[in-house]
Amino acid sequence: MPAAVNTTPLLGPGGRAFTAEQSEAVRRRDGSLLLEANAGSGKTSVLVERFVRSVLEDDVRPARILAITFTERAAGELRARVRQRFVELGRRDAARETETAWVSTIHGFCTRVLRAHAIAAGLDPAFTVLDEAAARPLHDRAWEEALARLLDGEQGAAGLDLVAAYDADRLRTAITTAHDALRSAGHTRPSLPRPQGLGDPHVLRAPLQAACAAAAAELRLAGPGTTVGTARERLDRCAQLLAATPPGELAPQLSALTLTTNANALKTPACDEYRAALAAYACACRDARAAAALGLLDELLGDYADAYAEAKRARAALDFDDLELHARDLLAGAPTLRSSYAERFDRVMVDELQDSNPLQLALFRALDRDDLFLVGDEQQSIYGFRHADVDVFRRLRAQFAADGRVATLATNFRSHGAILDTINAAFAPRMGESFVALQEGRATQPATQPLVELLVTDQVGWEDVDLGAVAPGTKAWRQAEARLLAQRVRELVDSGMHRPEDVVVLLRALGDLPVYERALEDQGLLTLSVGGRGYWGRQVVRDLCAWLAALANPRDEAALYGVLASPLVGLSSDALAHVARAGGKGNAWRAIEQDAGGLRDALTGEDRERLDIFATRFGAERLLAPRLALDELLRRVVDATGYDLHVLSLAGGERRLANVHKLLRLAAAFERDRGRDVRGLADLATAELEAEARETDAPVELGDVKAVRLMSIHAAKGLEFPVVCVVDLGRQRPGDGDEDLLVAEGEVGLRLVGLDGSSEKALAYERLRDRARDRAAREEERVMYVAATRARERLVVSGGVTVDNWPQEGPKSPPLAWLGPALLGGDLRALPGDEEPLQDIEIGAGGAGWVRAALNRPATVGRVLRTESLAPAGASLPIATPPAPRPPEVEPRGRPDPVRTLSYSRLAAWKECGYRFYLQRVLELPDEQPIELAAATAPAFDPRMRGSLVHAVLEHDADPVQIVATRGIELGDEQRADVLRLAGAFADSPLAERIARARAVHREHPFTVALGDTLLTGIVDVLAHERGRAQLVVDYKTDAVDPDTDLAAYVEQRYAIQQRVYAHAALRGGAARVEVAYAFLERPREPVVARFDAGDADRLEDELLALAAGLLAGEYPVTATPHRELCETCPGRRALCSYGEEKTLRPRADLCDGPVP
Repeated sequence: MPAAVNTTPLLGPGGRAFTAEQSEAVRRRDGSLLLEANAGSGKTSVLVERFVRSVLEDDVRPARILAITFTERAAGELRARVRQRFVELGRRDAARETETAWVSTIHGFCTRVLRAHAIAAGLDPAFTVLDEAAARPLHDRAWEEALARLLDGEQGAAGLDLVAAYDADRLRTAITTAHDALRSAGHTRPSLPRPQGLGDPHVLRAPLQAACAAAAAELRLAGPGTTVGTARERLDRCAQLLAATPPGELAPQLSALTLTTNANALKTPACDEYRAALAAYACACRDARAAAALGLLDELLGDYADAYAEAKRARAALDFDDLELHARDLLAGAPTLRSSYAERFDRVMVDELQDSNPLQLALFRALDRDDLFLVGDEQQSIYGFRHADVDVFRRLRAQFAADGRVATLATNFRSHGAILDTINAAFAPRMGESFVALQEGRATQPATQPLVELLVTDQVGWEDVDLGAVAPGTKAWRQAEARLLAQRVRELVDSGMHRPEDVVVLLRALGDLPVYERALEDQGLLTLSVGGRGYWGRQVVRDLCAWLAALANPRDEAALYGVLASPLVGLSSDALAHVARAGGKGNAWRAIEQDAGGLRDALTGEDRERLDIFATRFGAERLLAPRLALDELLRRVVDATGYDLHVLSLAGGERRLANVHKLLRLAAAFERDRGRDVRGLADLATAELEAEARETDAPVELGDVKAVRLMSIHAAKGLEFPVVCVVDLGRQRPGDGDEDLLVAEGEVGLRLVGLDGSSEKALAYERLRDRARDRAAREEERVMYVAATRARERLVVSGGVTVDNWPQEGPKSPPLAWLGPALLGGDLRALPGDEEPLQDIEIGAGGAGWVRAALNRPATVGRVLRTESLAPAGASLPIATPPAPRPPEVEPRGRPDPVRTLSYSRLAAWKECGYRFYLQRVLELPDEQPIELAAATAPAFDPRMRGSLVHAVLEHDADPVQIVATRGIELGDEQRADVLRLAGAFADSPLAERIARARAVHREHPFTVALGDTLLTGIVDVLAHERGRAQLVVDYKTDAVDPDTDLAAYVEQRYAIQQRVYAHAALRGGAARVEVAYAFLERPREPVVARFDAGDADRLEDELLALAAGLLAGEYPVTATPHRELCETCPGRRALCSYGEEKTLRPRADLCDGPVP
């Protein structure tokens, strides 16, 4: 029973008392609760304490708790803190059992459900989950197929006109955007809504003709005048067009025929009636044309969705939307299964609810037994671009509030009170009634100076100021802003108030991150970029990918010249010009290889030496490339050229070298997934760069790195820093809501584009666009709020605008357009001027907020941006000189990494043949293809499929006929009968009756327990809790055993390891005694049962450790009994195994009792 609510203060970790609002959120566990948690309010501590007290006070087992977090990082942190809290309270048993809790992201939860019920969901049980990079080529092919079908279909001419009007790229953007939005909204196969309530041009034509005639007759009686004359001409033109043009084809022309109201004669009811009739008819014509185009777009969308779905099916793969859609459909379509999952959990906790969507909400609702704990903060909803919908949170909050089930955490324990006061003063007027003011929870000394700074850089006049080296395309004002920001960070570090590692620089977008990065480095500050999309654009990555591309095709001159100019070769610009002149178009490599046109004679001695070294190395590597792994190709050039030493000598060298090592890992993973394709990896790098893929820099251990970090605001969500600098706030926002095709809330809008380039807004376009713009503007405010609330001790806000013409708020206006005035108390006149460019300003009620504002413009140089900060002398590092060519050294491979996780399957596979285990699971070599023997006949029913279907029927505990019928797999009558026979036989067995009497039953139950210094993991078919802490573990077996087979001996021979693993897991998990039962479904009334009690726990652990000793020691012996069933698909059978094929391909039945002679 839940603990009674009381007012006694709760003590948390370290004996610290929870606040009253935190205590309430922890105690209210008797039913569902929604918690509004402000930034820095200790919500994770509340989540941890609710988890722990649910176990210790409410007798809820960790395995019956589901916690959904937004990121894997948050899931890991939550699990670790729960475990630590149990240890602190002296409950190491509960700490160990924490591993059985379901703590994951929503996608992790969906993956787990779908893997457990893959066949019921119509999926391959071995499905993979696609990341963005893996999904991108599938999207590309799907689009090409869909576009080809549009152009080759029955409406080919209309399709061609559509493509010609929009162009293929613009059309693709419209379709893919709608596809993703609709799938996130819950549409398994996206389709466009049908427009409703459209006007009929045929019906509206006659009223317009009548209104036109009436207005014309009236104006004929009006006096002369230019305005009236123009009106008469327009009315005449309208009448002519209506008489000569079929209905529905006039919308573009009619827009020029409206009447103004600039003359009294045009302000009559007749003229008003004409205007209204004209507008109605023009709208009907426009919408009719849009509806026709919408039909083509819907067909294109459907074809694209089908092609993409088929491409995923061919790879047995799902994307992230698929995980949610299939999980929802699985639970919605199987009420018994849904109920079993709902009953599986006594506590369901969801964090970051404000960033969920309706599809995810449907999953949460499916598990609801009045046991939900939903945590969120409307003010921190910032993932609209990933189709998160803050209205989900708002609606739930209203529903929960009506039942008195909303609690609030308003106290902020992160930031100094002076920062909180300023944030409240700046954001409360913007966010309105929903804003929950931040209350200080820290005991801090009053600030003696403003802790919030506003650095405004004027965008005008910097072109004539020497700002040092400026990267191509960088605006001068942004360089000036970055210089000022770097100067301020340098001041804070030099003052001793803060260390470099205390400072983070946050950007809304990362396109100009290198500008700020270089400005900081020019001030002698080490930098570290974290998160974002910049990885594929890093110079070290581009250098090495250019090397691969040139190896694949030396005539790829962009790649070849990239290599020659990079530190891999280091040719001077003059030498590059000589190479280009000698090679002409497309023959640079031939010119180098053959010394065409006396190329080497034209070079200096140093360039000649470098080119000779390159030619020798490159030619040799091209010959070796087909035989070397991709990561090995890269490693060889890095080692041979000294590229790693060069990278380390640069500013931020550790970070750059980490990116080199990450590329090696990505290359190895690419080869495992797609084969040894040098060109393919280079093309992937190019595609990822062009797509601005979310591939982050390699992580660097921050322990002793005294570096200023740079990251996106979104990457900083959930983090905190002593000093936060929010920069580049003069960057214009993209035009949110300006897409060609808008779909939302069952409505559709289309920007109708003509072959002549004309553009009209049709259907619900303007309404949907305005909504999208408003949503984007509100989210932009929340993004800035999230950035500001990361700061503990100081907040610096920086951006550039045209100061004398401050930008007005609008769809594309920069954040500083509104945030600057908000930090100035709503009055731009408070902005400092040229005479006094630094000012301290009080804002908010009673001057609660305090801001130090600085104006950075050419006229204030020397007083704001110091002269020495304009162009600091950043270290100029030489290009690393490649060493003389040398034969590649054979580096001895180290021992494989020690095994850290064991399972029955790993132990059994290693015991069968350690060498095969090594080749498959350590080296990850691909399996050999099975040999087709003439005498061999395939089984009528694949044993693995048979076993999977039977397990599924037994696990669902529902109508087996319905389950098998909804598999999506065709079974013959005999096969279906076989599955039902096995499942039915067990259902009538005494073991099934015993399971039915158990206090609690878990099916497909995962476990993780300690085994020595490693973890032992697995899944049991059935775990039944019986009286007195007794447990029953049942494992179904579909083995084809003969009636006279000794089942006990059979289990001891084949499943002894598994039996001990299950017993050990149950006893270490808290069972006083356990029975492990093997239910052979061909003989269901003869289970083989082994009994163990707590006294066996140490013995079982010793036996398992002894069995695993060789594996844990990294020993991989070859089997003593090779046979076809074991060896046929082994990667080493053909060339690496010490046995010949006369032994590795012999039937198992031919084995003698002993090892191979």
